[in-house]
Amino acid sequence: MKYWNRFQWKKQLRLRYRNDQGFSLVELQVVVGIVGLLFALLLPAISQCREASRRVCCANNMRQVAFANLGFESSRRSLPPGSHNSSSVFCWAYLVDILPFFEADVSLERFFREQDDCMSFLRNSIENSDQAMASNAISTLACPSDSVAGARGSFSNWKVMGMYPLIQHSYMGVAGDQAHTCATQVRDNSGSMFSESWMRLKRVTDGLSKTCLIGERGVPIEPLLESPIWGVHLCGVSNCDHYGSTYFGLANGFEKHDEQRFWSWHSRSVGFAFLDGSQHHLSEDIEPRLLHVLSTRNGGEDGSVF
Repeated sequence: MKYWNRFQWKKQLRLRYRNDQGFSLVELQVVVGIVGLLFALLLPAISQCREASRRVCCANNMRQVAFANLGFESSRRSLPPGSHNSSSVFCWAYLVDILPFFEADVSLERFFREQDDCMSFLRNSIENSDQAMASNAISTLACPSDSVAGARGSFSNWKVMGMYPLIQHSYMGVAGDQAHTCATQVRDNSGSMFSESWMRLKRVTDGLSKTCLIGERGVPIEPLLESPIWGVHLCGVSNCDHYGSTYFGLANGFEKHDEQRFWSWHSRSVGFAFLDGSQHHLSEDIEPRLLHVLSTRNGGEDGSVF
């Protein structure tokens, strides 16, 4: 058995005291403060990285939609129309034509040929408990930066208005630069898509890489309905649901939600896909002349802006 003298005992007690001693309150507060400061510095950078990722995904979606339109043109010798003729104010959009070209649900593409009044089709489908068939969410058509895109409106609220909830999508056809209202069908314009347009690429004389095909429009929440409104629909009113004009310029989505203008939830820019399959983000402060050049197909302008 080992015996320690009094100096050894004091040494052991001193070491044991040091080992048992914890953090003081001041030390703990300093550590928490440093961690909080680092988190505050890193959080904006993390948010920016996430938004950059969503923006890239959104751009990729637009390219897929553009290539689907070009695939349709290769097989039918013309681009799909912005919207189809209908016996009512509601009509099928160009999106229905291109569903088979990006491996989406082709059931609606079959049904719209049998029934031109798409709202009647939706009414019958929903009343027959086939709501999934009536309005399927298609991830390719929803921009990830838009938290509402891809969502369905409240069924009970919309039914009070005599309508039915529709999935909201993000990408509208570009009809051109001429003014129009949401209440009328546009059957002639300077762009690529409008009612029964069936545009042939040989009619695009300004260059495919300088002519817009589709553009972004965000989806806001209607406070009274507590559900998304006027998105881009497979079924809807021709103008403001399927295609739009650049006559009024681009809107800032964080400040103003406008159904007659293209806008997005990106920071200070709006995405557009062009007839050559490319995709570019245009500044919300773009000069009206440049926007006019890019949204028309045969104006004869010099569109060397990229």
